[in-house]
Amino acid sequence: MRDANSSEVYKTTQSPFAHEVIERLQAVYAIEAEIRAAPPSSGLAIRRARAAPLMEALKARLTSMLGQLFSQSPLAGAINYALNHWMG
Repeated sequence: MRDANSSEVYKTTQSPFAHEVIERLQAVYAIEAEIRAAPPSSGLAIRRARAAPLMEALKARLTSMLGQLFSQSPLAGAINYALNHWMG
């Protein structure tokens, strides 16, 4: 989920799941901040070793949660948005 989208869903619904997603994304953003401070040659290796597993776990969690939600809920909409734009 885009951080702004998940933040908005959390503000609206106070969903513990939306909060979980925000925390997971913050962990990835922290890794990205470290990468910006690292030499360019090491960025991809760091991303593959540390961020990729977090993103894979997030995608699995989003997918599993989607099956438990009413398809028209704001949270389902945010999850669908994230999954539809995953490659981006």
